[in-house]
Amino acid sequence: MIFGKYSIAGAAKVIVVRLPETYGQSPKVGITGIRELLRVFDRPLIMAIFKPALGLSASDHAAILSEVAHAGLFQLNTL
Repeated sequence: MIFGKYSIAGAAKVIVVRLPETYGQSPKVGITGIRELLRVFDRPLIMAIFKPALGLSASDHAAILSEVAHAGLFQLNTL
């Protein structure tokens, strides 16, 4: 699976993927570690990325961001 702008650009051909031998062997902190970092143990964790490329207007983005922020927005950038 290809993510980012390439995912909507049309057909793509992956020639080679090189990953370190240790890739995917173990998570850095896992779900327990993420919950501890966020101090959230009693509700689901939901991830959202706000992208202007979705074609929404600035006011649409503002309304969505406001709704998410009032629901409890946490930014996790320590991983």
